[in-house]
Amino acid sequence: MQITTITPVHYPLSVRAGVNEFSAAYGELVQRINALEDGQVLHAPDWHCPAEARDQADRPGSTAYSDITRDDRDIRLGYWRGRTVDGFELTLHCFNSELAVVELVLEPAPDIAAHALKEWAEEQTKLAISQFANREFARIMATVREANIDNLQLREECSGLKCLWVGSILNLSSEEVQRKDTQMLLHQWLDATIRPEDAEDIINGRLRHSLRWLNYVIVAQEHQTDRQKVEAMILAQYFYAVQHYINRDLLADISDVFLETNLKTSELKLQRVRARTQLHITTYYEARNHLVRAKKHWMEEILQAWDFDDLLENAQRMVDVCSTRINEINNKKRSLASILTDSLLALIGLFAILDLALQFVTYSREMVTSPTLNYYDEQTSGLLSVLATWNIDLFMGINLLIVVLLGALYAVLKLR
Repeated sequence: MQITTITPVHYPLSVRAGVNEFSAAYGELVQRINALEDGQVLHAPDWHCPAEARDQADRPGSTAYSDITRDDRDIRLGYWRGRTVDGFELTLHCFNSELAVVELVLEPAPDIAAHALKEWAEEQTKLAISQFANREFARIMATVREANIDNLQLREECSGLKCLWVGSILNLSSEEVQRKDTQMLLHQWLDATIRPEDAEDIINGRLRHSLRWLNYVIVAQEHQTDRQKVEAMILAQYFYAVQHYINRDLLADISDVFLETNLKTSELKLQRVRARTQLHITTYYEARNHLVRAKKHWMEEILQAWDFDDLLENAQRMVDVCSTRINEINNKKRSLASILTDSLLALIGLFAILDLALQFVTYSREMVTSPTLNYYDEQTSGLLSVLATWNIDLFMGINLLIVVLLGALYAVLKLR
């Protein structure tokens, strides 16, 4: 009997948004990572390997769906495989969204209760990940950081591996399932899942696996089939963990935006997290199309047990809130721009009134002092004669008062 633990971890690597897995930039990025220290840092997924390494016709991704027995696409950025201090096999599956998945194969002692077995597996997993982070992973990050690879981003404030949760797979043989102690262990192991009756179905041979929340069981069949089930769990853990983080960031950003006074900052923050959410959801639906049928079915079975659709629906609701808030911000900006434009035009109009009044006074005084200006008139204008005798300070004061009253009237009408 073996225990395989699947643990999503937060780590500092990510790919710049907009660089998708089918682009030339992404392929170049993966190949540069694979070339670091002659492939001793991270190994690239098979279909990203250089064409000269093998026959082009046998390369997944060169012709879509050319081999229906294997995945047409691998969304991993790369992987590292080695041994822990205690000799357990550890594989780090690196993805491009600051999230990786650690796969650890443990050899537990026989005759151990399910609860104790689960606790032991979690303790050993966290210990192995901590040791790996301080040794091999630190070396990997140092090498990648020195390489300064285009489109690859590293967060300096996050240099280690932060465990999110630990999922455990109970690997059994058909002979072990027939033992009484193993059957008791199966019932205990699956008791807290949404389908505890899977234990009886496995014992009776109706099922070869139970893919439920965090406690899994795989009864050995062909190696390829068993491996595809594990890979389905890895993908399911990755997609769920990323969506979990995105939803958390969405909620935090939406809350922060309502307290943010800077409209531009609020809009950029919402646009960024909305785009990240939509890209991840698109990646999830696109990635499913490139999995072999069995693996796709198993991944969907796992995610269904975790209510992943509810997570996506909640994300979509928050995206709608983001879009609504962005529209509100844009409307507010347009309203402010409209008010500013109207105010400037009103101010220009008011100053034009003052200028017109001043021109009247100037012209009236020139006409009174220069008779030639009203040569064609029968007599001197009475209005201009009166204006010419007014004190300029009094006249401008009256005009200024009129301008203020007009401005106040405009403000009242605008507020309504």
